Amino acid sequence: MLHIALLFFIGILLGLANLKSTFLILTPLVTPSFLLLTFSSHQKISFSKRFIMGWVFGLGYFLVSLYWIPNALLVEANQFSWLVPFAFLGIPAICALLMGASWIIIPWMHTQGVLRVGLFCLSWLLMECMLYLPFGGFPWSLIGYVWHRSLPMAQIAHPFTIHGLSLLTLIWGSFYYLLIEKRTKLARFSLISTLILSFLGCYLWGMKRLSEPNKIKDLPSLRMIQPNIPQKNKWHPAFQKRNLRKILKLSYASGSDSQTLIIWPEAALTYNMTPSLLRYITKYLNAEQFLITGVLETAPSFKDSFNVYNSLIVLNNRGHIIEKYRKHHRVPFGEYIPASSLLNKIFPHSLRTIAGGRTQTLRGKKPQTIQVSSDIQFSPQICFETLFGSLVSSKPEKPLWILNLTNDAWFGRSTGPYQHLQISRFRAIQANLPVVRAASTGISAVIDNHGRIIKSLPYGQAGVIDVHKKDQIRRSGQEIWSSLTGRL
Repeated sequence: MLHIALLFFIGILLGLANLKSTFLILTPLVTPSFLLLTFSSHQKISFSKRFIMGWVFGLGYFLVSLYWIPNALLVEANQFSWLVPFAFLGIPAICALLMGASWIIIPWMHTQGVLRVGLFCLSWLLMECMLYLPFGGFPWSLIGYVWHRSLPMAQIAHPFTIHGLSLLTLIWGSFYYLLIEKRTKLARFSLISTLILSFLGCYLWGMKRLSEPNKIKDLPSLRMIQPNIPQKNKWHPAFQKRNLRKILKLSYASGSDSQTLIIWPEAALTYNMTPSLLRYITKYLNAEQFLITGVLETAPSFKDSFNVYNSLIVLNNRGHIIEKYRKHHRVPFGEYIPASSLLNKIFPHSLRTIAGGRTQTLRGKKPQTIQVSSDIQFSPQICFETLFGSLVSSKPEKPLWILNLTNDAWFGRSTGPYQHLQISRFRAIQANLPVVRAASTGISAVIDNHGRIIKSLPYGQAGVIDVHKKDQIRRSGQEIWSSLTGRL
């Protein structure tokens, strides 16, 4: 029983790495050794016990790192507050099943030394990969994301992906276990030398990459809108006109005529897309400008009266839709109900999707590069699609940047919106492309291909982010060996 309690505590400790405090970067560099030292290699542990131990450890880890998810249920508390305990415990419990499964598949506890470390790291990597499976995937709490606090180390995600960075982190965190196990001075000296040299090598390589010119120059001139509309008011009929006026006022305030793109966040347009409405919201655009917005799109259906998609549309100055992307990866229970026919029989009057009332959204095709003009071509992503590296389009043309429209208002001032921002930074690093991130209540940001935040708006503040070509040229010309040391 003591082992079980200790595993739960170690899981919580490692889960703290996903929170905002800078000192918590140390937790993944220490806790793997605690975990490895918990078991003797001579212990005979059955399959079922290994699964339970892995599940308990995973439960502690995911409880801490995903604690903010139930906040979404409190936006409409009268409808969904009864689900809070299920979300708080249920989602981490489901994710922890994958940890338990990985501990069964890879029996690292029955080994010792370097083999034990290797198998343990492999079991963790297997768990991270399996996070892409349940309900379409939710690869959120990856241990490699802790390095957003150190940009040089974060650059390792470019050649090796975020999973490679997770693997390196776990290997470094396991060195203390090997130091305790090794008895000879030579073995310990070799281990310490390997740790220092590998860590230093990665850091210096990251510094070198950060000194290279960024790709911000590939962005067009743009204005990004952060309206900061509370989620409880967003779809309320009494607030719709006021909300739209606020967005339009921010969009066409002084300086907008010099921007090629005006960008609104996910589902910013809460009215039906009638031709007259589209002409109204684009009437202040000139012939060289375009408006990009998120919208809940309704489309005719043969089976039902209509289908609903969470979409991104590109409008010209006449209000015509010239490009469109329908979200491919939907949020489980937020935009659709997995196994809905079964669950609706169990909860016929209570269970409905959070984001879309009683209407589930349908899945669109995998994203392709949207090319508005010769110098405007981007990969579209909506909401948590930024978690999936495979959704960065490469057809028919390779994009010049990534556009992420999102709405993190559901989660309030928790770590959720901040974690989402950091994941976007890693997507920029891994894809080697700038990311433009428009969020309803924050955190909106322009991120270069090295993961640096060039411009941003804090959570809970209304405003705009303007990106001008002259700013981009100036930024590219001052690349930052000097400023980097002061920042890091």
